[in-house]
Amino acid sequence: MATCARCGAATSPEASACPGCGAGRATAPLGSGGEPPVRSGTLVLGSGVPIAGPAVVPRAPPEPERRRPAPPPARDRRAERQRVPRLAPAPVASGPAAAAPRPARRWWLVPLGALVLAALLSALVLTRRTRNLRGDVRFDAGGGAELEVSCPSCPVGTTLALGGQSARLEAGRAPFRLEPPLALGPRRATLEIRVPGKAPRTEELEYRVEFVISPDLRGLSQPDPRLAVAFDAARDVSFIVDGRVVEPGASGMRRYEVPIRADLTGPARQAASLSKRVPYLVKLASGETVRGEVELASNIVPLVVDAPGESIVIEGTSFMLAGRTERDGMVTVEGRAITVDPSGRFAQLMSVSSVGDTTITVRASAPGRAPRLVPIRVKRVASLAAEAALFEQRAQVSFSAIADDLDAKLGWAVVLEGKVEKIESDGYVTSVLVDVTRGCAKPPCRAALRLGDKSGLSPGMVVRAYGFLAGKYPDPASGRDLPEVRVEFVRGQK
Repeated sequence: MATCARCGAATSPEASACPGCGAGRATAPLGSGGEPPVRSGTLVLGSGVPIAGPAVVPRAPPEPERRRPAPPPARDRRAERQRVPRLAPAPVASGPAAAAPRPARRWWLVPLGALVLAALLSALVLTRRTRNLRGDVRFDAGGGAELEVSCPSCPVGTTLALGGQSARLEAGRAPFRLEPPLALGPRRATLEIRVPGKAPRTEELEYRVEFVISPDLRGLSQPDPRLAVAFDAARDVSFIVDGRVVEPGASGMRRYEVPIRADLTGPARQAASLSKRVPYLVKLASGETVRGEVELASNIVPLVVDAPGESIVIEGTSFMLAGRTERDGMVTVEGRAITVDPSGRFAQLMSVSSVGDTTITVRASAPGRAPRLVPIRVKRVASLAAEAALFEQRAQVSFSAIADDLDAKLGWAVVLEGKVEKIESDGYVTSVLVDVTRGCAKPPCRAALRLGDKSGLSPGMVVRAYGFLAGKYPDPASGRDLPEVRVEFVRGQK
């Protein structure tokens, strides 16, 4: 008997349908009594033990119900354009044989990256700190260099310190003296910044020396004394004085020379000062212009030549040179040294080799100071009588013509004749008071003669003096100003 696969009711093998549920006949499970004959054979299980008997073929499981797949959703073209595709990694085969070799670990990249990052951060912090600091090199009138540090963002009351110097910011600026020598090019300085209420900190300040300017006093020792302004800079930097570009010399240094001989010439009993101001303009390679002024200053050594005075006419072969300068000063005549005593006085007999007119220069000098120059005209003649005749042709011989308005007549050539009343000597300077008789309209006509020599004149002697009107002489007897004559030569008679 067979059973129904749906309801389990017994059915006969010949029936085509189940009498219980009416379902069609189904095939009975294998191994039941009503199944069709199957050939016998041997089935080997997984244990490898053969089992005798008829072979049993397992029944295939029922097929799953096939469902129609759902339609795909509508495509959003706009979203697809905005979506960034993601790349999935390629499948890697499993197993040790298929595994790719692992790259070597570069462990040193980690600390190197940390160092680079720290350096970048430090540079960023330093840049932020120092971006408001600026250093500019300036020169004062004396040629002294100073570094002007500006810090507009520094709080009020901030103090800067540099190389032992300290300065408070005024209007955001603080000057610092720079000691010579000063070289061209980039420079670096360490600044200490002290902000009130905060701990001091140090910062590096970078600045640049574009040019160096300084007074040059070395020319004072030259035969023709002069001062100069020295300028050192790159060739693309222009140095302009009086509207003219000063060209560099063979050494590359530029010098602007200032002639000063006229300021040093002439007698002076006291030390004097010399000062020359030189405005200048500097054009840098960047196009920036810098204006400034240099003061060339020095003291001048005093010098007085008592004998023979400014000029002398002689018939002989020698004359006496005498005068005074400062203590321990040096005196030379045309390069020849003259002995000076500790008090500054000197006296030297000078010889004149031939007849003629010449000018010698007496020079007094001292280290670090400008020299004093006194020129002396020396004329040697063959005959004083002949020279006197020539002199009278160009001189004023009347006392009345020179007695009034003396200041307007200074330098006039005069010839005065009269009797010697009084003689005074001071070293090699002789003062003679004369009662003038020639050309005197209203006696008494008195005049003072100044001779640069120890003359052989005596009171009561009649003299004729040849010289130049030099100024006024206060007469203690009358209280009047008498004409004073600087005598070049004198001729006398008993």
